[in-house]
Amino acid sequence: MYVVTILERPKAKERPRITVRGFRRSGGKERNARWNPDKPPGPVGAHVYTPKATLEYEQLVAAEALAQGVRKIEGPVGIEAEFYVLRGRSEPDADNLLKALFDGLKGVAYDDDRQIIYIDAKKVYVASRSEQKTVARIGKADEFERAP
Repeated sequence: MYVVTILERPKAKERPRITVRGFRRSGGKERNARWNPDKPPGPVGAHVYTPKATLEYEQLVAAEALAQGVRKIEGPVGIEAEFYVLRGRSEPDADNLLKALFDGLKGVAYDDDRQIIYIDAKKVYVASRSEQKTVARIGKADEFERAP
């Protein structure tokens, strides 16, 4: 079993962003064009991307995991995670904290997060920013003690 400690504020996975390039009027380029079902109105091109802050945090998780000796686990995986966060309005949801952690560990601790069959997570409230961190235990699923 591996234990990874990330001494940064836990970050939640942000929703994907989309950019749109151009917009087609109904029918074509002419302003008063007739409806053409082959050229419906709408965006010409769209691009979906993960926000920069999320990507940077996932890269940090991967780098810390590698630096702390994590190697790829074959078969079913279990993860126990503790997120040390400040209580407040901008407090992240536990599920989004897990998503960022899972995506950061993908390719380092396992091939795909579909391998994860055991999850135990909790948020721990801390008094100061300097205490914020993530502690994750990662291993084969059968290494984790499960309640009956």
